[in-house]
Amino acid sequence: MRRMARGLLLLVLASSLACTAGGRSGAGAAQPGAPDGRTSAAPGAAPSVASAGAAAAAAPSGAQAEWERVLAAARQEGTVVVNGPPGDIIRRKMVDGFTSAYPGITLEWNGGTAPELAAKLEAERRAGIYALDVFIAGTNVMLTQVKNPGFLDPIKPALLLPEVTDPSNWMDGCLDMADTEANTTSCSSSTQ
Repeated sequence: MRRMARGLLLLVLASSLACTAGGRSGAGAAQPGAPDGRTSAAPGAAPSVASAGAAAAAAPSGAQAEWERVLAAARQEGTVVVNGPPGDIIRRKMVDGFTSAYPGITLEWNGGTAPELAAKLEAERRAGIYALDVFIAGTNVMLTQVKNPGFLDPIKPALLLPEVTDPSNWMDGCLDMADTEANTTSCSSSTQ
């Protein structure tokens, strides 16, 4: 439950950022734990992330109830661990936006190059450490170093809210996923 809650929470964040910032990001959840060398940053604000929380209020009752359950579990656990691109600007934007949208949940950001972070993930898994909740990287590393060893969970089942899966909210009207063998793509009718 804790594993799913943390991963789901950040998936909505990543989806929200992809929708509003025009970028694409990949993410996968893993089991909880605590790796050495994690970093954390102070809370702040980012409007694009707040929209994900506001949009949750408009979701149908089934999705809304599940979303509320996920948020409660994430608040109880208190931390979401993310590996992502290096750089102070992206770290600040992600951490500030997340903590502003989800008070009481800390986002711990590990920045580095995708190959370095993939190697770190592999070493942690071999040691039995399942600390990472979300890994944000390009498809080259995700498909060659992270997916094949089985380090990714499917994304689509974790996307609870209708506005997150609506292709019209995504760049080019397509919600592309390369996390499963099906490599699914959902596109709005105007882009097909």
